Amino acid sequence: MAGVTLKKSVMKRIYQSVIMLLVLTTALMNCKSDNVSPEKKASNSLSGTWVTTGGYVKVSGTDVTNDYTNFSINFSTTNTGEHVYTVANGGHAFAGITADVWSFDGTGFTSLRRSSDDVVMSYTIADKFLTLTFTLPDPVIDDGRVSGLYGAFEMKLAKK
Repeated sequence: MAGVTLKKSVMKRIYQSVIMLLVLTTALMNCKSDNVSPEKKASNSLSGTWVTTGGYVKVSGTDVTNDYTNFSINFSTTNTGEHVYTVANGGHAFAGITADVWSFDGTGFTSLRRSSDDVVMSYTIADKFLTLTFTLPDPVIDDGRVSGLYGAFEMKLAKK
């Protein structure tokens, strides 16, 4: 009888050890470290196509959304790690730009620099909207200014 009790006691301890091992393994698997860099997190949050639908475009406070109804911008990263964007119907905000390379400007990953014209665009992402803010300086043409086409841009874009 003592042998049966000893066998039950050993089996119970083995069973408890296996259960503890399973619990520990599950806990360790769920606690894997997040090795994604802040730059990668920021570029992932920008990644995708953004459109004016549900958003707006303002220049120096004036709503010009109707000039950008078919606007879209797509941010992505190539296999080599290069940040690129493509633009459709960029209007004056992206005059002459259909595709370009960009890089983060500074260390906070809250602004990016367009390679083609060196314009720095600050951005925020909140409530599924991307807001880009940047300034295009007014060029002086024939001793006059081109109004409404240049100035402080604010683009609130929805993810497509």
